[in-house]
Amino acid sequence: MAARGRGGSGSSSYAAALVIFVILFVFAAILAVVFKTQVTAAQVEAKQATQRLAQLVKPSEMNQPEVASRLGTEAGSVVGGLIAEAEELKSLINASPKATTESIRKEMETLGVGTGQNLLGEVRRLQAELSAAEHLAAQTQVKLQELQKRMAGSEAMVGTQAQAYQQAVDQLKADLASMQENMAQYQAQVDKQRQELLREVRVAQERATESARQMQDLIDQKDQELAVKTQQLEELRRQLAASTGRAVGADTTRDSDGVISAVLPEEGVVYLNRGRLDRVLLGMTFEVFDRRTGVQVDQLGELRGKATVEVFDLSDSTATARVVRLPRGVALNEGDLVANLVYDPHATPRFYVFGEFDIDHTGQPSSTDRRRIEAMIVQWGGKLSEGMTYNTDFLVLGEEPQLPKPLPPEVIDPKKIEEYFAQVRKYETYQKLISDAKSLSIPVLNQNRFLALVGYYQR
Repeated sequence: MAARGRGGSGSSSYAAALVIFVILFVFAAILAVVFKTQVTAAQVEAKQATQRLAQLVKPSEMNQPEVASRLGTEAGSVVGGLIAEAEELKSLINASPKATTESIRKEMETLGVGTGQNLLGEVRRLQAELSAAEHLAAQTQVKLQELQKRMAGSEAMVGTQAQAYQQAVDQLKADLASMQENMAQYQAQVDKQRQELLREVRVAQERATESARQMQDLIDQKDQELAVKTQQLEELRRQLAASTGRAVGADTTRDSDGVISAVLPEEGVVYLNRGRLDRVLLGMTFEVFDRRTGVQVDQLGELRGKATVEVFDLSDSTATARVVRLPRGVALNEGDLVANLVYDPHATPRFYVFGEFDIDHTGQPSSTDRRRIEAMIVQWGGKLSEGMTYNTDFLVLGEEPQLPKPLPPEVIDPKKIEEYFAQVRKYETYQKLISDAKSLSIPVLNQNRFLALVGYYQR
């Protein structure tokens, strides 16, 4: 009985343990189901969180310094920090944290900052340019101040010069007005004198016309008398020739002007016994006559010998002449006579000297050399004329004056104006003397010809 009792007690314990085990198993199963359900939900949520995290940041970006520095801190989320930093950068760029990147890019392009350019680099470049511009502006300011000082000095100088110039102009205007007034008075006097001269010229012309008429009547009368005398002379010459045997036409009353002292027939040269002291001139021609027949004139009163010679070299007492005319079969002999119709060794030639000379060829013509020319004329035996007239034998001219260029209209200096007109008058006088000499058949000698005439080069 006691043993059965121990056996029943053991079964009850086993059953209780089994019940507890079953209960625990069911509870564990329920817990497993609940846990599995919760795990599944957690996995779903983790997957969704992973996907969303992948949208916010990629795994490769987790190691970036900007992200890694924010992980594990209490400063807020990584995205929040990046958003705050982006807004701060936008505020620094254009003072608007809500601006978009696209609007900022367009504004930068509008300001000239192209795509790909660094904004800070561009700012640094602009700062460098600004610094250079400020430096250049400072230098320019210094130069401007210097220029202002110089300009102030120049304006003061210009004012002084302008005042002096105005005073000079006023003085010149006053002088010009005075000259114009004097010129007007002088012109009035000249006009009055011209009218008087014209009246005197008309009276003189009328008198000259009457005198010329009377003179022509007298000439006609004398021509008739001369014709009668010529016939009588010819008759006397024929009678004289018949009685004396002298050739008709010989002028026994006319002496020769010289004699041929030597003849060089091969060279065509003869020597005359007249020279510079006898007033023989270079280029002068002589007619040659046989000493037996003497000097002869034709019916017109002209000399015409058997030959003609021309002087080309002179000494004081002799002349060398070339033969310029010698008919075939005619010979020149020592002792032949020479004559020139207008030559007179005893006459005193008159010279009119004008201009400036340069005897020593210094390149500076002067009035001093002109006085030397005049002294040579007197020493040679000539006579000086106060002006060129019909009695003048030679015109001696210095170097030809140059015609000055016209004065510019702005030249009002009376001295320069007077010098200009003096030069013009000198040029016009020189040209008029040449023209008058040609019309009067007066020989014109330049410096070289005159010096050769008086023998200066042989001294």
